[in-house]
Amino acid sequence: MIEQHDVQAMTRIVLRPIGSPLPLGFFTVAIDNVLVSTLQWGLLSAADSRAVALIVFPAFIVQAIAGLFALAARDSIAGTLMLSFAATWLIDGLIFYVHPPGAAAALGMFYVVFAVFISFMLASALAKRALAAVLVVSVPRFLIAGVGDITGNQAISQAGAVLASSSPRWQCTRRSRC
Repeated sequence: MIEQHDVQAMTRIVLRPIGSPLPLGFFTVAIDNVLVSTLQWGLLSAADSRAVALIVFPAFIVQAIAGLFALAARDSIAGTLMLSFAATWLIDGLIFYVHPPGAAAALGMFYVVFAVFISFMLASALAKRALAAVLVVSVPRFLIAGVGDITGNQAISQAGAVLASSSPRWQCTRRSRC
């Protein structure tokens, strides 16, 4: 029979810590958020939307990698949020590229529901100041984008673009132009 002392001597716990993936996720958000906002403002023409989609798609991949590394680092809140935001990049990229009929209203509803989801996540993220700051700005950003898409009101959409690009470091959302 193995004694407890022998079991403790044989047991070894090895941790391989990884650095925080959040700066990579925030970098991706900042760059692509500004790019998508320029499309929304009209600084880039609607004809450029497919090119924007091809730039946004790698952002989905980078954001997803950041989310997976956050989960591997046992940061479930950051991982969930990064992967959720990665899904929005994928959806934006597909909408920009394909331009399906009725996409604006459907995307608007997605943004409104996503704003509700991230507002609930905000309560869990308050201990992480940078992540909480992203969410504080993202909730109204998604709501404005959603209302702009649902109503088709260009002024509301442009207000969302202003919010998105006014402080791109803290923005984790974007609004598509369908």
